[in-house]
Amino acid sequence: DSKNSSMKIVEEKISDILKEKHVNFYKNRAKITKKGQKTLDEIIVILKKHKDIYIEVHGHTDASGRAKTNQWISTERAKSVKNYLVSRGLNSKNIVAKGFGETKLLLKNRPNNAINRRVEIKIKRR
Repeated sequence: DSKNSSMKIVEEKISDILKEKHVNFYKNRAKITKKGQKTLDEIIVILKKHKDIYIEVHGHTDASGRAKTNQWISTERAKSVKNYLVSRGLNSKNIVAKGFGETKLLLKNRPNNAINRRVEIKIKRR
């Protein structure tokens, strides 16, 4: 149906932005860099056009360091992104933050690669 296809388009647009620009954080911290904020600002423009959309912010790390620490930092970074989105006018009830630590590496054969350190925004059905 058309709602599904528009949600798919929104998710693709957001995914394309994140592939190209990333949401960056200061090393070993959950604080978003200025560059990361600019990336999120682009995403916010899209999300504000679809107020009824429900999203999940997924935080991920590489495999360097301790798994427990990576789990914590990925959760804190996801929360940091949620807080940023809410501070820019999005409804906190429509956003869930989840951390996955090093459990979902993009490059399993290069576990410490920076590409594994990322934030993903997933569109969810209500």
